[in-house]
Amino acid sequence: MQNSIDSLASFRLPSAARLLPTALCPDKDLLLLITNLNNKDRLSLWNLQGSKKWEVEADASGPNPEGIVALAWSPDCQFIAVAHDPPRITIHSVRTGREQRSLSIKQNLLRPSLRLTTISWFQDEKSRQDNTTIPDIMKRGNDIPGSAHSILKMLPLLDALQDDTKPLGATDLFAFEGSRKRASVNVKSPEVITKWPTLPPDPLSASMKPADAPRYRQEGEEDCVEADDRNTNSVLCAGDDMGNIHCFLDGSFPLGTFLFNTNFPIASMYKKPGEPTFSINIRTAETGTCLTPTVVDMSLLKRRSVRDVARTSSTARELTWYIIRCVKEMQKFWFGQDLQGGARTVGPKWVEALERKQTQFGQKQPSAVLDLSCLLLTGRASEALSDFLGSGEQTTERGMNKWESTVFEALLKVRDYAEKRVVPAAHRLHLMMEEVQGWAQLPNFAFCEFSAIEAGGCLQAVQRLIMIGNWLAKAARVELTRFREFMGWLRYGESNYGNAQAPDSQVHILPRYDIMQANEYMMSGLAESVLDKWFSGQAPKFSLEELGSVGEGTGNLSEVMERARKVVNDPKGIEWQHEVKRRDLSGLDRNLELLAQEIALRGSRLFSRTTSAACASASVSHEDGSSHFTAADDVRLGEGERIVIRERTAGNEGEVRIRTAGSPPRLESIMERRLLKRLAVLLVVRICYQVQVGAGTPEAVAFALGECSYGSHPVEIMDADFFDETLLVVAFRSQEDDWSSSNIGTLNYGGLEYNERPVDVKGLTRERLMVDALKEWRDGMVGDCFCGIRNNVELEIASGARQLTARADDGIDLALNGRVGRRIACVLDKEDMGLEIFDMAGETDMMSDDGERSGSVSL
Repeated sequence: MQNSIDSLASFRLPSAARLLPTALCPDKDLLLLITNLNNKDRLSLWNLQGSKKWEVEADASGPNPEGIVALAWSPDCQFIAVAHDPPRITIHSVRTGREQRSLSIKQNLLRPSLRLTTISWFQDEKSRQDNTTIPDIMKRGNDIPGSAHSILKMLPLLDALQDDTKPLGATDLFAFEGSRKRASVNVKSPEVITKWPTLPPDPLSASMKPADAPRYRQEGEEDCVEADDRNTNSVLCAGDDMGNIHCFLDGSFPLGTFLFNTNFPIASMYKKPGEPTFSINIRTAETGTCLTPTVVDMSLLKRRSVRDVARTSSTARELTWYIIRCVKEMQKFWFGQDLQGGARTVGPKWVEALERKQTQFGQKQPSAVLDLSCLLLTGRASEALSDFLGSGEQTTERGMNKWESTVFEALLKVRDYAEKRVVPAAHRLHLMMEEVQGWAQLPNFAFCEFSAIEAGGCLQAVQRLIMIGNWLAKAARVELTRFREFMGWLRYGESNYGNAQAPDSQVHILPRYDIMQANEYMMSGLAESVLDKWFSGQAPKFSLEELGSVGEGTGNLSEVMERARKVVNDPKGIEWQHEVKRRDLSGLDRNLELLAQEIALRGSRLFSRTTSAACASASVSHEDGSSHFTAADDVRLGEGERIVIRERTAGNEGEVRIRTAGSPPRLESIMERRLLKRLAVLLVVRICYQVQVGAGTPEAVAFALGECSYGSHPVEIMDADFFDETLLVVAFRSQEDDWSSSNIGTLNYGGLEYNERPVDVKGLTRERLMVDALKEWRDGMVGDCFCGIRNNVELEIASGARQLTARADDGIDLALNGRVGRRIACVLDKEDMGLEIFDMAGETDMMSDDGERSGSVSL
């Protein structure tokens, strides 16, 4: 019994658009369209009822226009991979369409104008666990006990920084600064962070709180929801027009490039389920694709070491980027940003105002510090200072309160950021670099080409960051204490400046300040602050010995223990030393920003060595069939004729079957009476082979060929593609309505009787094989190499075909989703931009057993 075809939506697009074969979401009622506006491609997401959810530009930030050439959905259908021209790959969120990350493509020096042609995102099918085996009680998810990530799991999470790439809510825009829940950081990612190889962001693995606040559990909702890990260990592959394939782990971490350099594009790609083995069909000539696929075995992906290195690189990048943003935030608190002044600028402005007042009172060489020191030591104020304290704009109650609150808040934030964010993040980064330094000594990680010297340099830089961060927290704490005493004295002097002129007055207010602390801030914090050195100057290059944290010539542990015993045995060695010589550290560079950038540069260079290891160590079985394909082997048909080929690859218990359907849309056959007759001929080729290196030629090649019809009437096929394992979806015109209307229907190819041919197909191209079969069928004869092919096998299109609203004279774009519970077909008329969406199952298959029909995403 055939199911009816129901129309879900039919509408006309306002501008020119393209519909790619992979436009339909595998498990959601969503559709992607590519429109062109002002010579710029735009990607838009629609639901199947015809409502547009979002639209984004392909090159919103680029100076040159970019085109979209291919699309791929992530295994969990939450992200979209978009291949661009010029070559790059962007990952977009299904919810908002916003670009999550951009993946660069390694350019070929011999051919700078590289162009991507295809993209696929392969899921890692996980093997079922045997419940009869005893579980490993030491296993903690994907972390090895004692590893850096296992230690990070036991540490408290670092406070989150607001993600500036996400839209601001009402609270972030209109709430008072003190009531905002998250720190606002608007720092553009530097190039070194952008190029750092990383997996998709995972703040929890880096011991950081996610930027998004967790939502509250709804009433009746389960407490534990299994995480969707379908993207884990998935591989994103992009093929270019030189026959090379660029691979990315989890759609983010670069694995390298397979450099086949055939100068012809990739025809198709397939991944063996459960194995990192890929079958790749490469064009070996301008008009031919070799029947024998190229098999690539990335055996390195079978080992967990690749993912461990990728996770470590991602965590190190997250921590480094976190440190850079925290330093930028501290710098903004202290010095201000754009037109908004920081706490550091208030004191110099106050001093400048006092010196202007001194100039008005006739002082030729105004010195604010001198008058303040006299007032502090003698209790008497000069005329200029008395007038300034009594009538100055900066000395009003409101001005003093603003000054005090601004500096207080800035110093507290600098102290807390350094003590609670920068230093803990540096400690976590130190753990990651220590692990990398250990991997550099192990043969199991030799493929990463880690340099122990570079890892040691990163460790030393991180150690300096920890020292300087703690030093900054202490300096901010001291500065805060001195400022508090200075403000206490200043308020005391403001209220008693008149008594300084009349010392015999009996009206006195008891001082409540420390004169030494107030003087320290006045001399070293009012006009210039010691905290400035943490945000200016050169990058620190000092060693730990210069700080006195490690003694010179420490040596090994036995030497250190021997010196400790000598000190303990000598009574004078443990006596209290009244005079301790301190080192002058004021000249040391301590610029946190430059140090963080140095760590980022060293870390990015260290982990970039690992990005090509997986592809470089892969085993490749490649048969170059171009040497067997000569210029005389022409696959073109007659004038006005062309061949259309569609392919479907599926695995079955280790065996892979490729079914290729070819059809000339307008094949004219001249009969004896020279009558012209439109025929739609379908040739299905089934190729079986093993996906493994060294498999050689296909195990079997079989054919089924015949003329298509609809209700005993000849048809002209406009386009067709595989729907599932048994059906083809066909857009056609029928002789029944005098070829005037377009229709869509299904054709059952699952029950075809195939005729095998000898497997000696070395050097034979797929196109040549199919065209020769069609030619000999048209001429009414069968050659020796096509023995047993049935002639005039009727392939009837199922009843219940649906008529299309447009004629589609200029052609159509067809996109299908034959997954159980979906059964959707989309047809785009290239002439009038009419889009029609059909439910190919009708009402008999609206819901699958596992409820896939109800799959949705919040938009």
